[in-house]
Amino acid sequence: MLDPVLLERALQEVDYELARREFRHFLKFVKILEPPPGKGIIAFEMWPHLAEVCEVLAKERLIVWAKSRQIGASWIMAAWALMQAQFKQGARVLMFSQGEEEAKVLLGKVKLIHSLLPEALQSRVGRDTQQELEFPDTMSYVKALPSTEKAGRGETATLVVFDEADRHEYLETAYNSVKPTLDDVGGQMVLISTV
Repeated sequence: MLDPVLLERALQEVDYELARREFRHFLKFVKILEPPPGKGIIAFEMWPHLAEVCEVLAKERLIVWAKSRQIGASWIMAAWALMQAQFKQGARVLMFSQGEEEAKVLLGKVKLIHSLLPEALQSRVGRDTQQELEFPDTMSYVKALPSTEKAGRGETATLVVFDEADRHEYLETAYNSVKPTLDDVGGQMVLISTV
């Protein structure tokens, strides 16, 4: 007869391994912050439209997401960026926001999700600044950049997210500087904007 404690531990490790490989499974472990007057730290809720987003993220390289406000877009993209950087060797994730403060807030979501994961799903953190989070074990990072004329130049990205893309003053310039590198490595680009 199997030891119930050992069986439970083995099942939990299988659950964690599935989370490392499959985004929807990873989201089962994600917690987010619902600011006041909300409930504080809450489990990520898989609304039907977000289940569709998971399918699209898994299949498509170039995505344009026209959205309404407060539908979980920045949280799901923060979780997607984190998963790529933690579990894929050499991932280079660039997250563009309209300004520097917005970029810091977006990266803050990535950091919060990481800090609230079960320890078994937390990768060791290297450099940790207001605009970069590095994972030395996978030689990967997530950078948050404001929309400027120089943002993204010289970077070879594997995932690029433009949050509130329609509000970026230099969207075309940033797009033109990162798109060729994505094409070279088969990377992914997601442009999100409120309608």
